[in-house]
Amino acid sequence: MTADERTVCMHCGEEPLPGSGLVCAFCRRPVSPRAEALLSDPELQAAVQRAFAQAMYESSQRRIDWGGFALGVTIALVALAISLGTYDSASKGGGTYVVFWGAVLWGGWKALKSLAG
Repeated sequence: MTADERTVCMHCGEEPLPGSGLVCAFCRRPVSPRAEALLSDPELQAAVQRAFAQAMYESSQRRIDWGGFALGVTIALVALAISLGTYDSASKGGGTYVVFWGAVLWGGWKALKSLAG
């Protein structure tokens, strides 16, 4: 099935529930007249309800890791502050400075990964 042939709901245009292909994930109505005819079977209705419940449960389990986000932002900001501080000292009086680019990148990665759930 190509992207152009993808099934969408005839009522709202959203995609069907994963695993069923018959019921819209957004409005919970049959996605097509054929799906409506198939859904008159009580056993199939029960299977679709189970698929919907499973999809809702899985989506509710994805949570943002605020602790990981705070850790990542803190590490990135501290590393950036130390890097800028050493650069400022070196630019005024001469000498060397240290750039903690690894800690800045890791902190940013950790923060973004934590937001993804």
